Amino acid sequence: MEKEMSGEYKQFKVFFLYASAGKDIKKEELICSELNHLAKAFYDFTDKTFEFEADKYEYILNVNLVGDKEIRDINKQYRKKDKITDVLSFPLQENLRGGKYDNFLEELELGDLFICDSICEKQAEEFSLSYIEEFLHLSVHGFLHLCGCDHEVSEDEEKMMEAFEVSLLLEIKKARS
Repeated sequence: MEKEMSGEYKQFKVFFLYASAGKDIKKEELICSELNHLAKAFYDFTDKTFEFEADKYEYILNVNLVGDKEIRDINKQYRKKDKITDVLSFPLQENLRGGKYDNFLEELELGDLFICDSICEKQAEEFSLSYIEEFLHLSVHGFLHLCGCDHEVSEDEEKMMEAFEVSLLLEIKKARS
């Protein structure tokens, strides 16, 4: 059974699809309670950093929480890597950082994130974080990829992306307090 939840802030909407709905109600509730915080942080970030016309469009981001098999299949099909990974990003825009984007009926769909549930749990334990803290980190990381950031391009790009991650996570942490 699948479940879709959403959060929003101004014109930024985060849609969340959870394929294992009903199996872990506590996890669903935790994630649902954070979707508005993600939307606010992403709205503020795109408005400040990329100077989007924030009030002109409705921004849409899709986040999917998936299992090992699904993330591995997606990774193999689209990246030719036959392994499980933590997060995959599929941008629907050419280059948000460069101001190249397509909007339809005043909607700007950023793309899709796929987060692996088991890797999120494993990394949370490994980094001494709660599950939701790691989920937020992976969401932020994937969102930055959708915006055109890529830590694999250069050391400078990696440093910039890490700085953006820290900034976004601090903003979310403040909102959560």
